[in-house]
Amino acid sequence: MKLNILAVFTLFICLLGLSSCGDSAKEKGTALSMLQEAKEALNNGSYEYALEVIDSLHKSFPKDFKEREEAAELKNEIIVAQAQDLVASADTSRITLQQQIKELKSELSLVRDRKYEDIGHYFASTQLESANQKRSYLCAQVSEDGVFILTSIYRGNGFIRHNRIRVGKSNDSFVETEPGSGRVSSNRSGKTSLSNMDENSSIGMSKDNSYSSTLRSTTLPRTSVLGTPKSKDDDNNGSSAYSDNFGSMPSTSEKIDYLTAQGADSVAAYIARFHGNNLKCVFLGAKPTSVALTLADQRDIIRVWNLYQKMKTLSEITKKKDDALLKIRFYTTKMKRKELGKALKGEK
Repeated sequence: MKLNILAVFTLFICLLGLSSCGDSAKEKGTALSMLQEAKEALNNGSYEYALEVIDSLHKSFPKDFKEREEAAELKNEIIVAQAQDLVASADTSRITLQQQIKELKSELSLVRDRKYEDIGHYFASTQLESANQKRSYLCAQVSEDGVFILTSIYRGNGFIRHNRIRVGKSNDSFVETEPGSGRVSSNRSGKTSLSNMDENSSIGMSKDNSYSSTLRSTTLPRTSVLGTPKSKDDDNNGSSAYSDNFGSMPSTSEKIDYLTAQGADSVAAYIARFHGNNLKCVFLGAKPTSVALTLADQRDIIRVWNLYQKMKTLSEITKKKDDALLKIRFYTTKMKRKELGKALKGEK
């Protein structure tokens, strides 16, 4: 009886060992199949899936060291191949975008004060101040390095001290900026003015190219393009102190710049969405003042906005390409070092 119990127990241990061996073989076969699956995904260009398979292999088979090592090497190959594809795609996209940007720039005017500025700005020619010295309006610009700026320009016979704008087609549909930065000035002193900009000057940049103080004041002689002063009026007097051959000039000028951080991009996107509607721009400050956003101004702002969007996309793609090139360099070097290590050890 005792002999039979011992025989049964021995048989049970043997069967358990065989089962364990079978499971081990099965698991090893699965690890190999997952490795093969990752290789096929790499060949098919399914890089993300291939990486997922390799991650699963590492988690599921912590003791299959040979397969894990092969998977780690394969992962490097996948990352390099994925980065190479990204570089090729980026190059194709860059060529298309550069052509589109070139065409958009050809429709705009590049404005730069060569004496004070290293970076110019693109405007629609019809929005240059030299052509709009007697009206209040909203204009757009984008710098050569891709900074988008909206500028609210007010001209009148008294300060309204505005610092932000609201653009909309009704009281229920509008978009508003955060307070911008800029300056106000009076033409009545005969010393400073913000309204004599032309294609040799720039709107929106200070002398030191700082965007925090966005406008450079210009010292004018007593007799200038603005005309000759009639009298030394006090700044609180609302009448114009200047006249010229083209009629009276506004006595005060305010210009406020809004960057994307202050909502310039949201306003431009709103104008693009509702282009063709009767939009108005409200200068918000001590004395809110409303001006019509003409169809021509809408069109010109959208043209500059489109250029900014293309330049922004090109910058993003270029950065992705640069990151991919760095990744290729890093992992290629890593793979070469691995191969060199194997060669020194006499491994295949």
